[in-house]
Amino acid sequence: MNHDDDRVDSSLPASDEHQTVTALLDAHATAELTEAERTLVERHLTLCQQCQQALNTITHLHSLLRMPAGESEVATLNKYADGMPEYRRGISALADSVLDRLAQGDQTEAASPIPLTSGQLRPDHSEIARRVRRDRKRWAGMLALVAAALCVGVLGIWCLSIISQSISSNIVPTTISRPAPVYWGPRQDQMVARHGQDVFALKYMSDVNELNWAFIYAFRTPQPGTEPQVKVTSSLPKQPAKTITIAASMRTLGRVGDFTMGVMYVRFPNRVGQSITLQGQFPDQATPWRLTIMDQLTAVPASYDQSDGTLRSRGWSAIDAKSFPEISQVYPTLNSYPQDKNAPADDQLLDFLGFTLSSHPKAATPLYVRVDYVGKPASLQVTTISYAEYLRLAGPQPTPTPRPTAAPGSTVHVSVDKTSYGRTDTIKVTIRSDFPYELSLGVPRTSCGMQVQLEMQVNGVWTPVGHCTLPHPATLLTAHGTAYEVLRPQNAFGWQQSATSWQPGTYRITTNYSDVPRPQYGAGFQEVVSPTFVVHG
Repeated sequence: MNHDDDRVDSSLPASDEHQTVTALLDAHATAELTEAERTLVERHLTLCQQCQQALNTITHLHSLLRMPAGESEVATLNKYADGMPEYRRGISALADSVLDRLAQGDQTEAASPIPLTSGQLRPDHSEIARRVRRDRKRWAGMLALVAAALCVGVLGIWCLSIISQSISSNIVPTTISRPAPVYWGPRQDQMVARHGQDVFALKYMSDVNELNWAFIYAFRTPQPGTEPQVKVTSSLPKQPAKTITIAASMRTLGRVGDFTMGVMYVRFPNRVGQSITLQGQFPDQATPWRLTIMDQLTAVPASYDQSDGTLRSRGWSAIDAKSFPEISQVYPTLNSYPQDKNAPADDQLLDFLGFTLSSHPKAATPLYVRVDYVGKPASLQVTTISYAEYLRLAGPQPTPTPRPTAAPGSTVHVSVDKTSYGRTDTIKVTIRSDFPYELSLGVPRTSCGMQVQLEMQVNGVWTPVGHCTLPHPATLLTAHGTAYEVLRPQNAFGWQQSATSWQPGTYRITTNYSDVPRPQYGAGFQEVVSPTFVVHG
């Protein structure tokens, strides 16, 4: 929840969320997370390139070591198989397969296959065990082979656990023995309300101790002098009669173009299952707008809900920039995260950033703010700062290098090597840039590890094919550069959903590029599309 993870050159702070996500990466790679944990990991991965690289490494290791699920249909070692990732179950299944084949070596009636009853997925293991004991004298000479197979399985499980732990420990040191709970689940589709030219949008949200929040918003209405009036409520979906209104404090920070930027402070009650809703009304709209921005998933510890000023947690929740692309957040380049030596002892700098118009960044003066933790009671304070103060906190910045002017009509081209493919063919993709300077490439929710997105036309709608939960970080394309991608059914669908063939139909390739240095994820990108091609049945 700390935006430091989004800075390419910054050192990662020891934040609760970053440590938690690091501890969850291995389980995320093997699809063992709960829905709340998966939501936390996916949100954090959109901002943390180091965690993305770590997950790519772990996922690749699992894909290499994972054995096919069909290796054995009988699993007699429940104590190894139950609750394990699939590749570990596969190793145990190998040992089970040896036992099963040995047990079935006797062609007598006692060794005949056990029929499956209705709803039974595999033979009864207790019956197999009795059969093995009964026939033990017949294959006592093969005990060494059985023991060897079991040793291979157990040793493989042990080695894989050591390798997985080693990967995690080498990426980011952590002392967390188990993941921290996820308290809040933001709703990314509920961050902006629009009505004609009227807009109310959340651009930034941060908290201390999970209950004290600050939201930076953008507001626009054609009627001058109008300030937003927002009501905050807490509701329990199963108990609508227990909806309560929460006190909120709002203050204007400044303007970016024709948008008013402001901050709203809210202290949430500690009610598991509650939904937090913002409600307001634009001057020329008859009905109020409502945004249910987040849900409380887990109870916040009682020790957090105190007014003694102790900082027990702090965080920052990402807001999808695509929900409100008109204003972009800007961050400095940092080699290490600064502490404000000029601040009083009870203040602590948590964040500083700027807001600027996305379409015309030089047409309006950016707004710069800092976010501080203030103790007794623990809360947040957002204040406007000058560009000079912004640079003082950031430290020396790289000197911008003048770049050549791109020729009119310059773009990025995406193409494939054929106009038609068979169901198991490889699709070779070429990405070529006309620009005389470096570009960033990025594809939100892209195919696993790819810089492009494969899309299939379904009922007239272009639908992503085999996209993963992990968004791929933006990568660089050199001046007048060319990049290549190779798509196969297996890597397009990811190791968790590997496929052996394409579905027949009409396809295209898309990618996104930005000529803005260090663009924020999801903002400042332009989409380019390849010519369509077909896969024949």
